[in-house]
Amino acid sequence: MKQFLVVVMLFSCIGLAAIGEGAFLLLRFEPSNINRGMGEITGVVNIWHNNPFTAYSNPAISSFQKGFAYSYAHEDWIDFGSDSKLEYNRALMTIAYNGFAITLPGYNSDQRWGISMPNTYTLYPFTDVNIEDYTQIRAFGLAINPCEIFRNNHLETYPWLKYIDLAIGANYIPLKDEVTYIIYDEDIDDYQMEKMKVDADVLNIGEILRLKYCFQDKLALEAVYGLTHFNANAEHVKYDNDTEAYPIYADRNQGFAFSAAVKTNPILVNTKLHNLGLFDNLFSFRYLNSALVPNYKNSEEITGNGIELGFLDTFYYRSGNYDDDAGGISGSTNGWGINLHYKDLISFGYNYSETPGGDLVDKHKSEEYSCSFDFIGIYDIMVK
Repeated sequence: MKQFLVVVMLFSCIGLAAIGEGAFLLLRFEPSNINRGMGEITGVVNIWHNNPFTAYSNPAISSFQKGFAYSYAHEDWIDFGSDSKLEYNRALMTIAYNGFAITLPGYNSDQRWGISMPNTYTLYPFTDVNIEDYTQIRAFGLAINPCEIFRNNHLETYPWLKYIDLAIGANYIPLKDEVTYIIYDEDIDDYQMEKMKVDADVLNIGEILRLKYCFQDKLALEAVYGLTHFNANAEHVKYDNDTEAYPIYADRNQGFAFSAAVKTNPILVNTKLHNLGLFDNLFSFRYLNSALVPNYKNSEEITGNGIELGFLDTFYYRSGNYDDDAGGISGSTNGWGINLHYKDLISFGYNYSETPGGDLVDKHKSEEYSCSFDFIGIYDIMVK
């Protein structure tokens, strides 16, 4: 019975239970397998993929993307057996053009929009009633890169604009949670079920600074700094029949990244493969590092770092490290990905990651799928 109560409490903690790190802990989960493979929290500076999940941790990142993109993933986060499990479902969309982008929730495998975790279990040994609770997160984002917008029209006047990007963005995130609590009623000497529903919303603000330079169209170097404030408005949530309001999970995350890429031009020039223009980089190497402060408690810090090796902008290997001493979750991360694409016009992607799970599970293993279409670029080719 004690084990059962622990499971029920765990279900509650994901959404409403106000424990040490705040309510709605699902906000802290990283949806992107790309980021999870490289230290998990390093998404604050990962600007190199046209994937909506990478714009969740830092909303400014979507301004570096192009066209319409959609990402989808379903994950059995923890399976307790006996029809008791936690699922982590997510789907996001981005629409971007010339430094301006919006982020929208997608339709996920839980038949809800955005990110959700349905909590399904049977109340054995108390009753055979099936309980279906859930936590839902929807992200509506806006991002802008003024440097990209300005240089599209004034690059000849201000040539230095091709070396710098400064982007800002914000995600408005409505939250919804439904949790069943098991309460022992001494008057009837039996357990009673009480359903609680809570709605709230938070604001996630982010910024990106990028410096870039390419040596004779051969070697492209980039340095990136990123900063985010998750739940920047420091929202609280109040439970039904409770006089105390509890803080919703919040954090501050900042990091830096370095990228070096060998361009295709000097090596494949005058070849049929180069003339096809399928990819820009032969090889790429990226290093990402970040430090996250949960609930703005400077005495606690979560760190993450990782690398990514890319070949032909198509095949990627990722590795990293995640260290959360206070939360008891530390260890290595890894992953890989495939991005089948034609130029920057159309792509279909698959990304896999493994991350440490702490005491409850050894490793979280996850798969995600994505696609992107630059409809304006496709139209320009068709009319030429």
